[in-house]
Amino acid sequence: MRSGTVRWLSGLLVSVLSVAAVSGLLVLLQTWLLPLRVLYILAVVPVAIVWGTGFAALTAVLSALAYAYLFIPPVHTFKIADPRDGIALGVFLVTAVVVGGLAARLRLCQCLRPVRVTCPPTDHR
Repeated sequence: MRSGTVRWLSGLLVSVLSVAAVSGLLVLLQTWLLPLRVLYILAVVPVAIVWGTGFAALTAVLSALAYAYLFIPPVHTFKIADPRDGIALGVFLVTAVVVGGLAARLRLCQCLRPVRVTCPPTDHR
């Protein structure tokens, strides 16, 4: 396989597995914690840093779908009964995509940052 294909497949695999891991953690802890959709950011940011904005957006969408399916009543469907839950899920999705994009951009800036050369101070008389 080509390295581009391997990178793409690994990004896809990590996106799916990270959403599954956070979902499993939330399901296990839901008796002690309220289901916190913000924890899905823990899946989005690392994917954004390593694989970029596209996979971050994919992870954000997968996170929103997983949260809707597992935690929003009626559970185990993608139907959202309360419009407030739909709005909250939309806000989460937009936030996750923006945070993922910013994390990917930060990584790109770090990779492209030139070596700084410091100049001696000049006298402006």
